[in-house]
Amino acid sequence: MSSSSTEWNWYWRHQNSDRHLYGQIASFYRRRIIAPSLRRTLSRLIREGDSLLHIGAGSGELDVTLPISWSLISLDFSSAALERHRANHQREARESKAVQGDLFQMPFTDLSFKVVFNLGLMEHLTDKEVVLALKEMQRVAQVGGSVVLYWPPVWGPSVIFLHTLARLFQVIREAPERLHPPEINLFRSRKATQTLLRELGFDDVTFLYGIGDLFTHVVVIARKL
Repeated sequence: MSSSSTEWNWYWRHQNSDRHLYGQIASFYRRRIIAPSLRRTLSRLIREGDSLLHIGAGSGELDVTLPISWSLISLDFSSAALERHRANHQREARESKAVQGDLFQMPFTDLSFKVVFNLGLMEHLTDKEVVLALKEMQRVAQVGGSVVLYWPPVWGPSVIFLHTLARLFQVIREAPERLHPPEINLFRSRKATQTLLRELGFDDVTFLYGIGDLFTHVVVIARKL
């Protein structure tokens, strides 16, 4: 990824910790706004016994809100994120099935998962990395399965809010404040995304954007041929 593991480790240990105001805001938003939207989206795509993969699972705050009956595996390359993931699962008396690994060379066999999903990941990748990541997701997804991308748009209110919050912190602290690793590839075009996904072996590409997650993400759902 364009952002190094060192940068993400710092993010999960410090910036997104419960001791930081931004971490508290992000935690509330994930659990109260994003989690219900994610459950609704995934529940339409899976049946009991289906396997799911969450790429870039981070602290696991979303994972612990998903039904315990779902067969969920989580992946992240940040050791700090995985520490938080296990701690959050332990706090909820749930087993953390988290694996450390590389998005571009995932440690899973072909056709392993009915649904492969991620949230707040694609915007941190270069154009080249987006293609490589989608190819790898396509590899591990089952035929007829789905890839789900929660991808913040360049015009999204959460993007505007976080930029405003960062500027506020700069004024208060009189020092540069970056709330998270750079978002270099915010969602911009349905047409371009649909074309790319079809070139990579996906079909039935749909886009959702609305009040369900307070217009935070464009939700891209693509079925593997």
